[in-house]
Amino acid sequence: MVTPNYLLYTASKGAIEQMTRALAKDLGQRKITVNTIAPRPIGTDAYFVGKTEQLVQMQSKIAPAGRLGKPEKLRILR
Repeated sequence: MVTPNYLLYTASKGAIEQMTRALAKDLGQRKITVNTIAPRPIGTDAYFVGKTEQLVQMQSKIAPAGRLGKPEKLRILR
């Protein structure tokens, strides 16, 4: 999904996803696994800045869980 005014975010996220795929293919030949963690929308204070309620609801609905992620759920990844 493309969100207005998110050029740098979407470009960098796409680059990381493609880099991960390329590394996985290249390093897989050596039996090295490559993973990336790419959480979907997370309901942080920074996330809500400049977003309309309509946009927040739309992004919540298309998220795999049908809602925004919770920041505290990502803490286990540290």
